Amino acid sequence: DICCSDLKLGSNRLTDEGFRVLDLKQCEKLSIAGQKGIHIASLARALNTAKKLQSLDAEQCSSLFMGDEASTVMMVHSVQNSTTLKYVNVAGCFSNEERAGDTGKRFLQAICTSASRWTLRELDLRHCWFVTASEVAKVRRACPRLERLHLFGTRCNEVI
Repeated sequence: DICCSDLKLGSNRLTDEGFRVLDLKQCEKLSIAGQKGIHIASLARALNTAKKLQSLDAEQCSSLFMGDEASTVMMVHSVQNSTTLKYVNVAGCFSNEERAGDTGKRFLQAICTSASRWTLRELDLRHCWFVTASEVAKVRRACPRLERLHLFGTRCNEVI
């Protein structure tokens, strides 16, 4: 397992350049929680490389999903091609800006149409303001093995 937080030289110091040099081919668990220097295109490249990835923890990586359109498309494509994800944490990744909400909805759509929708057991969407009952219903229909869905701080009032 590779946990990127163990490789940094201080809090929030991992950059796109540093992330790119990691060999993630055998990586099953990836934690980049709290990192501010990693952007969407770098994560997309990592997902394309990490074919065995089962756990992705990107909590509080708000800069991660603020990429340009081409990077967003690359990320959606990478998530859709993922086949082994069981745990995804994007809590706090999407600010209350309209563009971040649009990116968040595209990210959720990618999860719902990915091959990993059959393996996904836990999805953490805490503090993702764009999440409503409609998005929750889509996730529930698309991910039949989902056991835990974290929604605290969203616009969905349900507890699941």
